[in-house]
Amino acid sequence: MGNHVITRTPLMASLPVIADGGAFLAMLLWLPALSLKLTLPSGWNALLLVVLYVLFCAGVYLLRKLEAQPGIGRWSPPAIFLNTKIRAILAFLFGLLMMTTMAYQLGYFVTIQSIRAATLDEGSSSALFVYMPGALLGFSMLYILILAFPVQPAVVPGTNRYAGVALLGLILTNGMLFFTTAQAGALLKALELSQGAITFLISLLVLLLSFAPPRLLYQNKQPYLSGLISFALLLLLAALHVAS
Repeated sequence: MGNHVITRTPLMASLPVIADGGAFLAMLLWLPALSLKLTLPSGWNALLLVVLYVLFCAGVYLLRKLEAQPGIGRWSPPAIFLNTKIRAILAFLFGLLMMTTMAYQLGYFVTIQSIRAATLDEGSSSALFVYMPGALLGFSMLYILILAFPVQPAVVPGTNRYAGVALLGLILTNGMLFFTTAQAGALLKALELSQGAITFLISLLVLLLSFAPPRLLYQNKQPYLSGLISFALLLLLAALHVAS
């Protein structure tokens, strides 16, 4: 059998459930504490975001490297959700979200509100108002390359490596979902914005648009209903946290 053990359907169907179950448990145990920590901007929080964002991009890349399981086609997403232009637009919006979050954690918004243009020379003004936002935007747009540009699948179904790569990719993408949920809840509390049903629906929509694209790409390759159900439950819990 060697490295070409046939990948059994129950195993592949359980992988997203395992990844989502772990993220679900992590949210129940550690999400409130992380949200409290993220309420106050800090360089360490920004560094954590950078690390998780890079890992998230790596996870999405791993999912895209998977070849589709042959002979199965149930519960595949509609073709419109796999459209390259739509993925590029959603990746751009997600990049803007990451840029805003990073700027918040670096204290950028507080800084520009607390200083006067007269106190800055030309070089400092350029660094603060042009170069720094440009650098953050450029880094955040890395996700467009990962999600929308062509990637040649190379991990073949039926190998031992396939399940490992799939599970790692799912875990890494859920890690970014975990952080984003904590940050969204912290930001709403810091700004003292109203919370309730409307906030829940908006949060659910934002999280869905942010994290559904890579998951639907995976669903197109392993179209088992269990993965959709576990992902939907995870998004509901995340939105509930933000709105609570």
